[in-house]
Amino acid sequence: MLLHAPISRQVFQYFDCHDVGDKFYLRADYKLRCYDLNYYAFLTLVLGVLIGIVIGFPTIMATFLFAYRKKLYSPGIHGKVGWLYSRFRRHREAWEAWSMISRMLLVGAVVLLPADSAVRACMCMVVCVFGIGVLNYFQPYRNPAVFWVDQVGEALALWTYMCSILLNENFDIPTKERERIGTAIIVANLVFWMCGLFAIGTSLVLVVKHVTKKNKLKEHQSSTRRLIETAPTRKTSVKITPQGQQTKEEKQFMDTRNAMNAKLQPTARSSPVAEKRKAKNKRNKEHSKKNWNKQKSIHF
Repeated sequence: MLLHAPISRQVFQYFDCHDVGDKFYLRADYKLRCYDLNYYAFLTLVLGVLIGIVIGFPTIMATFLFAYRKKLYSPGIHGKVGWLYSRFRRHREAWEAWSMISRMLLVGAVVLLPADSAVRACMCMVVCVFGIGVLNYFQPYRNPAVFWVDQVGEALALWTYMCSILLNENFDIPTKERERIGTAIIVANLVFWMCGLFAIGTSLVLVVKHVTKKNKLKEHQSSTRRLIETAPTRKTSVKITPQGQQTKEEKQFMDTRNAMNAKLQPTARSSPVAEKRKAKNKRNKEHSKKNWNKQKSIHF
């Protein structure tokens, strides 16, 4: 995708012929004549590159992304072509195709316009203004730094084309003013490249930090897993008491309860009331003992 713009420029320059007298020569190389046998012999290859790469590649990309727009984040498709749109927001996946088309218009298709530099600069200004509007409307980038770098680049390109109109021969501008405008263009481009390099460095630092954090997390998880695997397992034994037998705790509990009941009971008498009370206490003891054994058997 980085080679799309220079390839587009070379292809469109093949159609830019300059009339010198009664003959036409290629403006990019005046050693080559236009519209002769050699020119038409090489034209087949140029048209193939124009249709297959310059126009075909962004068209195929945009068509594919539009056809699979509902499945772009499925594991199958995202694992194969996710690198095309991973840096863009959702529903902005085809932004790379638009970027290639806009660069193609700026550096390539502009040579098909009349040779007047003012006309070409005006056309480029229209493309830049439209590109800035589309960029601010959709805001496709996930990373804000990339968005602002693209924004500044579009604005700088627009300002450069405006300055190129001022440097046209049709405008009567003093030489010193022309030199100042040229110096301003050079300084602005240098500042832009420095900002771009700074953004690239910042992105690399963020990527390194993210990878380092991810590796530390993996190491922590692996060390925790090893500790769990190598830790000795504790065997827990449960002693089940057969029904009808009492443990020491049960015997101690029953003895304490009997002693408390004995303290609370009045002195035994040979009266019917005392006998009924004694029989009732005995039934309560048996009932509590049965409940205790029953709870222990259910619990274990």
